[in-house]
Amino acid sequence: MISRSAGYDVVTVVTVVDDKAHYYPGASNFIIKMIAERSTKKLLGLQVIGQGAVDKMVDIAVTAITLKATLEDLKDLDLAYAPPFSTAS
Repeated sequence: MISRSAGYDVVTVVTVVDDKAHYYPGASNFIIKMIAERSTKKLLGLQVIGQGAVDKMVDIAVTAITLKATLEDLKDLDLAYAPPFSTAS
């Protein structure tokens, strides 16, 4: 568990994002919670709720966590873009 009692000083952010381009049929939102270590900015966890393909976001997070990536490592990733699955940044 990611907590102070486990020795982590965490910071969290919750945001709402589009799950795909707004003009696609069935477009909706994801609610995302990211958890990171405050001092190292290492990604520790991610939760996603939504009707769309949440597995893609979770897969990216799992890869980042496995590679001990920081938020700085993630912010400029050039991931594949396909309107049915994500919005252009």
